[in-house]
Amino acid sequence: MKEIVDKNTWIINRNNDYTVINYGYVEKDGVLLAGQPILEKYYTEKEWKLSLENYDIFPEPTPPLPEPIPPLPE
Repeated sequence: MKEIVDKNTWIINRNNDYTVINYGYVEKDGVLLAGQPILEKYYTEKEWKLSLENYDIFPEPTPPLPEPIPPLPE
């Protein structure tokens, strides 16, 4: 399924037997691509996190990428 969202949207996308659970965030006017048959949409992060807890998922903020290691001098 492909959809352009009209407001900031947090999603949970899963299959029928809960063996595949994807989750994430799409900004307003962004493209949502759902690969599983069940799509749950939330419009507040708090509501989304509470729903994820029902699946025993506790998302952490994505940490910043480490600084690249400079190449060794030759």
